[in-house]
Amino acid sequence: MAKLLNIEVGDSFVKVALTEKKKTGVTLKKAFMVETPVGTAADGVIADPAALGSALTPKLHEHGMSGVKHVVFTLVSGKVATRDVMLPPVKESRVKSVVEANANEYFPVDISRYLVSYGMLKTVNEGNVSGTHLTAIAAPLQLLDGYIRLAEKMNLEIQGIDYYGNSQFQVVKALGSKKIIMNIMVSGNHTCITIAKGDRLILQRMLPWGGDDFVDAYMNVMGDDESNYELALKRCSISLKDFIAGNILSQDEMHRAFNRIIGGISRSMDFFNSSRWSAPLDEIILTGNCARLAGLRENISTALGGADVRLLEEYLSDAPNSALHGDTTMISAYLSAYGSAFAPVDLIPDKYKATKDKKKSSEHGIIGAIIIFVTCLLAGGIMALFAMYENHMLTRELNDIRQDIDNLRHVEAEHARFIQYQAAANTFNLLEEANRTNNRGLVDFFTELEEKMPSDMLLMSAVCTNESVIMNIRVPSLEAAAMVIAQFRTFESVGQVDISAISEGQDEAGFAFQTFTVTCVYYVPEIAEDEPAAHAVTESEED
Repeated sequence: MAKLLNIEVGDSFVKVALTEKKKTGVTLKKAFMVETPVGTAADGVIADPAALGSALTPKLHEHGMSGVKHVVFTLVSGKVATRDVMLPPVKESRVKSVVEANANEYFPVDISRYLVSYGMLKTVNEGNVSGTHLTAIAAPLQLLDGYIRLAEKMNLEIQGIDYYGNSQFQVVKALGSKKIIMNIMVSGNHTCITIAKGDRLILQRMLPWGGDDFVDAYMNVMGDDESNYELALKRCSISLKDFIAGNILSQDEMHRAFNRIIGGISRSMDFFNSSRWSAPLDEIILTGNCARLAGLRENISTALGGADVRLLEEYLSDAPNSALHGDTTMISAYLSAYGSAFAPVDLIPDKYKATKDKKKSSEHGIIGAIIIFVTCLLAGGIMALFAMYENHMLTRELNDIRQDIDNLRHVEAEHARFIQYQAAANTFNLLEEANRTNNRGLVDFFTELEEKMPSDMLLMSAVCTNESVIMNIRVPSLEAAAMVIAQFRTFESVGQVDISAISEGQDEAGFAFQTFTVTCVYYVPEIAEDEPAAHAVTESEED
């Protein structure tokens, strides 16, 4: 297969990888990182494609990649929405249409402004549970348009636009292991936690924090500005012993710098242990361009009860079935960009596909015209006779088709009645499916709980029903209780919050604490009566 460019546009840096896909896996040929020009991109949105393209094009020449014209972009953005979905048994060829038909149920937004796709497809048949498990993905069309314009500026042809959660899952899947693996990818301003077993994704969490907290703390002490970030990252990516010997940051300062990452990893691990899986983790792998920060591995190990945490290169030294090829340290640093070479999700807008197909068709037409012209010069007489014969056969075929159309006109009325019946049937099916949805707000609620609650809040117990969650909460002070209650009232997934009286108590050490009960009723948006019918008509018309 031809070589491929894989580009990830981040807030601080743009990562570019050159990959080659073969039967045995994907090889990382080379890669480089360049600072994102100020004002060109933020949260995955490319604000100035022309300026960004002008900055990247000479870098491709500098690193010997200018001859590669096909590209896959990796989206790293909080504006991309995802949702785990379990569909009833359905053919793979029908999955896309089913996901698109139910997009309004998955994502409570104006879906006309989004491109809806899916990834991480897995057929499930365990006990009484059977169907198709997948991750539905909704990306703003305006965001995708920036990548299309960037490719045009750089004279590149887009082969795919992937979501970085899928890219990371594909890398874990390509390790070729049947064990339960947790991959912790730590980048500058985000962390992705992926837990998978073979080709099954068990859990994935995106944290809006990364190694920048540690690097920024180091740069503040050293008096460095942002232009020295890459050098500072390199100086911080050494052994814990050597870093402590440098006496730049105290161990307390190091712990504080890692606090948000460690807290997010611990909560994800608690959620995995309590809610999702009966078997323990077999492997914990640390990846990303911040994976080697001094003390990070040790802090993660301590937070996970002394678990063995290995770098990707250490794991791959004993992974004979892995489909990852190339410099393992570089693969770890460019993981999201590299992973998009395996099986990117389909986030290319239809209008771009149509333009690309039209361009290819035009190119093929020109080549075909030249071949026909040369052939006509060599055998004009033969081609003329062939054309006359072909015209005669086509005329007869056209007459037969017209006769068939006339014979089938009486079917038109029956077809119209069938369309009406199908629209009504689809309406009832959608209503039935909506009524079968259980705890539809539970995932959204616990996602907001992880993101918004302070680390000193303890969830003592929780009772979940179809309509609400009742929790017993413990905090160290009345001020903390007030902050927790205020945060609950900001939850978008909650329509009503009821608080019991706050009680004071003391723990075994004599420290005071406050307890109270919170009842959160899920927010249920109103559905217009004619909305299901509209969906049904649309689907029937498409069929």
